[in-house]
Amino acid sequence: AAAASGSRVAWSEGSRVWVSRGEGPREVGGTLDGVRALAWQGEVLWALDATGLHRAGSTELPWRRSMDQTDDLIAMAGGPSSLWLVRGDGFILQPDRPLCPSPWTSQPGSLREPRGLAVSSAGWFAVADTANHRVLWYSDAGLCLDSVGSEGTGSREFREPSGVALAADGSLAVADTWNGRIQVLRPNGVTEVFGRNLFGPRDLMWAPDGSLLVSDTGNKKLLRFTPPDWEGDVVAMLPAPPVGLAWAGGLIAVAVPAEGALLLVDGSNGEITRRIELRCWNTLDQQEGYLALLPSGELVASSPHYGELWVVDPTEEEPQRLLQDGLPGVTAVALTPFGDLIASLTWEHRLVKVPVEP
Repeated sequence: AAAASGSRVAWSEGSRVWVSRGEGPREVGGTLDGVRALAWQGEVLWALDATGLHRAGSTELPWRRSMDQTDDLIAMAGGPSSLWLVRGDGFILQPDRPLCPSPWTSQPGSLREPRGLAVSSAGWFAVADTANHRVLWYSDAGLCLDSVGSEGTGSREFREPSGVALAADGSLAVADTWNGRIQVLRPNGVTEVFGRNLFGPRDLMWAPDGSLLVSDTGNKKLLRFTPPDWEGDVVAMLPAPPVGLAWAGGLIAVAVPAEGALLLVDGSNGEITRRIELRCWNTLDQQEGYLALLPSGELVASSPHYGELWVVDPTEEEPQRLLQDGLPGVTAVALTPFGDLIASLTWEHRLVKVPVEP
């Protein structure tokens, strides 16, 4: 199978797909089962195989299954904004193209109160478009790659999602905040839903063993969910509602702004090994303070109240320092592989890039 669009060419020998734009070929992540057709829809590449119809946003995302029961499809073709699927009876289907607003500007139809961010090692990222009840995927430059979700209580439906966490295989965990649960969106189209009795979970992160750590904000708990059954266990009871999570030297860093503190928790026994008072949370109000780990081992903490990002040494050997101010309503923050940060300006309905060095 092969497909071309301008200078882009995609081809497959049946299980793997390569793309070239005039330079050396690059393989699209993940294998398929008997590819029999390829088509471009703008930047989106589609593949039809024995298990269904799959989509790879701009060839940067892993394959994501979009449709099952495709035995009756005999051909497909694409254009700048359209995709046509031809059935054996001559009927033509036209799936919707993923559409996203620019993440960098606030205008009609833009992001609404974005929060959680998760960046891949390749630079593409996912963002929780909270008040639009969906999750969006973008290239590093802000090109729309994929969109999932609408308001509701079903699978792949959300009520104000907050935190997101990306696994190495492209699986995305989403804190479905006001549905009080977690959803894991797998690249193969499977969605796992669990933790239905949570109270406003705000953030989550993957552990090295494949379990998922969750800040159960309203219940003041740090939880661990372990596959495949996703049974939940309490790691630690906390003195106030937790928000952001990050790793810090093998310990779990937990943002507890209502305590004005960053807590370091031993995941093996739930012991709080260190409490660090943060000046950016000294108002002791319930801010949505998030965390990001820097290559230096330091943490970046966000302060929506002051509109600031601060760098914190979890060993407390170095003093806390202001990284960036003038960021009203800043919540989630994530490090890119290019050495800068992406931050959610929630109340300005947009994202911003911030250099790590001021």
